[in-house]
Amino acid sequence: MKIIGFCRFSFFGPSDTKLNYDDEKQAFRDLYDHKRMETRFFLFENLMLPSIAAQTDKNFELVILTSEVMPAKYRKRLLALCKPVKQIRVEFAAGMVLKEVVRPMLVKCAERGKYELVQFRIDDDDALSCHFIRRLREIASQSGPQKIISMPLGLMVYNMPEMNGIDKFLRPFTGAGFAFHSMKGRYRVIFEYAHNQAQRNFRTVTDPTNASHIQSFHASADTAMRHVRRVKSYLKNSGKSLDKEGVETMLAQEFPTIDYGCLDNVKEKMNSF
Repeated sequence: MKIIGFCRFSFFGPSDTKLNYDDEKQAFRDLYDHKRMETRFFLFENLMLPSIAAQTDKNFELVILTSEVMPAKYRKRLLALCKPVKQIRVEFAAGMVLKEVVRPMLVKCAERGKYELVQFRIDDDDALSCHFIRRLREIASQSGPQKIISMPLGLMVYNMPEMNGIDKFLRPFTGAGFAFHSMKGRYRVIFEYAHNQAQRNFRTVTDPTNASHIQSFHASADTAMRHVRRVKSYLKNSGKSLDKEGVETMLAQEFPTIDYGCLDNVKEKMNSF
């Protein structure tokens, strides 16, 4: 069994960015807008990247997936940031269709059907618990393949005109760390699954006992227009709120490279670029 993750970093092609690719020139300008890119790099450097470097189980690969058309200054910056983390590989794709770009990587990783694969996804503005890979491997090993694995408990950091804060976040089959355990020779791309609906068609294993992710909600997010409504819903459905001490405890246990001061700084600055 091998574990491989995918993180889209300003991938030029139809995806969660919701850009209109009928006008590719405008889509390019919007995707690689200076303010947007500075925000993505800030969150990538302060949330996602340190959480991957801190994994206690180092036997995995994370593909940072972007595009050949990314401006050179951003390509150079991304490569420099990722170089110290040996589990990360940056791929500059020529194609625009996500599944067509990713599928050959899965076949290669599985050595053409030799291994079962556990795929997971993470966004460039989120983070994973330092124990995420270890727990993912344990869960995958406990039963057969062809199943969804969800670890729905985490933290959310949000800053919007109507509200801002850091609190507990509980959402079954959330996108951060959403994983699928595939049998040998059957490697459907993780982004082909609608993470909030895939449980209708597959067996699921859900472990809500440990915090597994930090998700950020900010003005430049790809789905920002729905964030206020969503955050209000998440706060209501996640149970009792955490005070500062509760957040600090969760961070110390699961995110040792991200303390409360760091996360509060992320909250204050995520909309300032």
